[in-house]
Amino acid sequence: MAKVIENPYRPAYETTSAVSWILAAGVTQFMPYIPPQLAAASGMAACLLGLLRGWQAWHVSERKARLNDGGMEFITPEKMMAKIKSVSSRGEIWLGSGFEWGAEEANRLAHVMGDLRGLVSKKLLLEGNYWIHGVGEDEADVTMPLVNLNAQSLLVGTTRAGKTRFLDLMIMQAIGRGESVVILDPKGDKDLEASAKRACRLYGKPELFASLRPAFPETSCKIDLMKNWNRPTELASRLSALVPSETGADPFTAFAWQAINNVCQGMLLINDRPNLVTIRRLVEGGLDGLLVQVLRTHLSRYVPDWTESYPAWLKRARNDEAAALIGIYKAAGNETADPRIDGMLTAHQHNKEHFQKMIASLIPILGMLTSPPLDVLLSPGVDLDDPREVLDMGTALRRGRVIYVGLDSLSDGTVGSAIGSLFLANMVAVAGDEYNYGDCKSPVNLFVDEAAEIINKPMIQLLNKGGGALFRSTLATQTFADFAARLGDENQARQVLANCNNVYALRTIDAKSQEYLAESIPEVDIQKVEVSYRSGADSAEWMDGYSGALGEALKSEKESMFPAPLFGQLPALHYFARLSGGRFVKGKIPILSEEKK
Repeated sequence: MAKVIENPYRPAYETTSAVSWILAAGVTQFMPYIPPQLAAASGMAACLLGLLRGWQAWHVSERKARLNDGGMEFITPEKMMAKIKSVSSRGEIWLGSGFEWGAEEANRLAHVMGDLRGLVSKKLLLEGNYWIHGVGEDEADVTMPLVNLNAQSLLVGTTRAGKTRFLDLMIMQAIGRGESVVILDPKGDKDLEASAKRACRLYGKPELFASLRPAFPETSCKIDLMKNWNRPTELASRLSALVPSETGADPFTAFAWQAINNVCQGMLLINDRPNLVTIRRLVEGGLDGLLVQVLRTHLSRYVPDWTESYPAWLKRARNDEAAALIGIYKAAGNETADPRIDGMLTAHQHNKEHFQKMIASLIPILGMLTSPPLDVLLSPGVDLDDPREVLDMGTALRRGRVIYVGLDSLSDGTVGSAIGSLFLANMVAVAGDEYNYGDCKSPVNLFVDEAAEIINKPMIQLLNKGGGALFRSTLATQTFADFAARLGDENQARQVLANCNNVYALRTIDAKSQEYLAESIPEVDIQKVEVSYRSGADSAEWMDGYSGALGEALKSEKESMFPAPLFGQLPALHYFARLSGGRFVKGKIPILSEEKK
């Protein structure tokens, strides 16, 4: 039996048939030569056929009308909260409305793309191709199991495509579930901050919200970015990673790491906690004072009688306290030696001029991070007269806090990038602590807008391994090239992308980004009808020497289920998503009615 292929967007030919049957039903009632019983029966049959054809015509017309169903959708906070509560109780996250995308939708798409004339309003085409969403049927809520968020997410979209609104939707749901939320926003979007603050208020938990805004220090909270760590060497790695380097392993970076590590190890030996201000002071001013304190503490612990020989050593060292203590330490032998102190001694004996040259690239970074007001915001001390809240990420995340960090990169990109990178490294330390020693009961949701501005190796580690500690990361970017530009290598950029199993694509105009998105979309069979015709004439015949033929053939071609160029034609707030587990979804998100104005 031959397979019938029908254009789903053809004219509604059934309309004429429906009208004809309805008219026939009426006419039969007035024909005098037809018995009444037969007239009634034939009229009823004609009406039924007319209704059948009318329903078929309506179905075709309704399918075409969906192609022009454009515009934004709005939802009240109350309705959104009710919807979030419903899906959260089922262990799911709500991603707006839409439908599953498969081979059937791809074939409808091919029919529409073949000829848009008469199908789509020219006005809607100016605002974006709303008809892409119109090819779907049975639109419903798009949901995804919450456990899939552990596989990390990527949100890509150009300017004004709806990234902030999409993040709003996910942030509000995370707050509603009572989970910790951290928002890193390089540009300091006031709308994003206000949305998170409003969500806390709507759920009756305004006290959970905190904001770190270097641009507004008087209202900002204070966060010590050097408080959370598992091994002291992490602090050195955290700061040395900010030193400009082409490879990350050049001598200047290594020397900077060693200088910071000596300071941190020394402070910990005397039970003092390192912070950015003290690290800068000791790196710039030298280790002499710290070394004296460290040696006194060490000798008191392991060489109880050192004070008896101290006067002789001090006289021999010509009243140089550091030299005297070093002499006693070395004389005590290897049994009391400490590798951390040995490292400090090596730095102490290093040529001062050469030392300053080797850390020349580190000094400006420490200066940036400790200049007012950052000296107080990022290295907070005890100040009972300061009403601003002091936080550390480990405690804050265990208590389910919602923290917004506006980096103000628009006015000071270098400092904003450095703060963001330190913040990410701090998050990795917290994740590692939870993974190794915590019970990981409550997830932590990390949202990074314009992620390419602060992406670093700790962030890649968090994407790769954070799921085990219930760290759920969502990165937002405009193009994939931004990651390559930041990391200096396309392979590292792809490493970032490969760790994000959920990809939400809003309107994306960058060609390479479109190609990357299309790479993970499978090809399907697109059914096409090929029409052929021929005609000819035989000169040997007189009257009937003409011949002709018309044929139709059904052909199937492998094409992408969602062509790459269409990513650049999506309207604002519309997205195409590849979800963990191999699902493909076409969806759109609403705007809270409070934002309608």
